[in-house]
Amino acid sequence: MTLTEFKKQQDKALKDFNRLVKSDPEKARAVAFHRLHSAGIITKGGKLAKRYS
Repeated sequence: MTLTEFKKQQDKALKDFNRLVKSDPEKARAVAFHRLHSAGIITKGGKLAKRYS
């Protein structure tokens, strides 16, 4: 995958997420939580991980 293709993929994902925010805010919240938790940025309890606080 080239850098240009990766950028296009990211742009599409952001547009899709923004549409989800407008159409189903609760689902968008769950998706955002899952992404942040999977990345280790927040804990299961929704708190900021120690390395980021």
